[in-house]
Amino acid sequence: MAFRPILSVPKPIALALGSVSFLVLYAVSVWLLPRISPTVGLPLFISIFILSGCIAGYIAKQSPLMHGALVGILSGILAITYVAIVDGVGFAGIGSFIKAVTPVVAYMAIPGIILCSLGAAFGDYLQGRTRGL
Repeated sequence: MAFRPILSVPKPIALALGSVSFLVLYAVSVWLLPRISPTVGLPLFISIFILSGCIAGYIAKQSPLMHGALVGILSGILAITYVAIVDGVGFAGIGSFIKAVTPVVAYMAIPGIILCSLGAAFGDYLQGRTRGL
C-alpha cells in the first residue's frame, strides 16, 4: 500500500457515493432491524458504516482516513435528516427533536466516524490491491 496523506482535497464523488450508499443501507436496516434478532442486527448496523466508508475509500484513491471521517459526519447528518423526514418532525417540534437527537450524535456519530474511517482504509487497501492485478 502506497503512502497516503492524511489530508487532501476531498473528492466529491467519493463522498457522495459513500453517503448515498449509507442512506440506502440505513433505510434498509431501519426496516430490517425490528424483524431480526439483536445478535444479527448489531453486526449488520456496524457493517453499514464500514461498507459506506469502504466505498468512499475505494473511490477516493487518496486520504482514506479523511474521506472516511467526512462520510461518517455526513452519515450522521443523513441519519438525523432521515429520521426527521420519516417521523414527520416539523418546525413546531424542533426543540424536542434536538433533545431527541443529542444521544444519536453522541452514540452514533462518533463511532460512525471511526467505523467509516476504518472502512475507508480497507477500501483504499482493496483499491491498491486491484490496481496491482
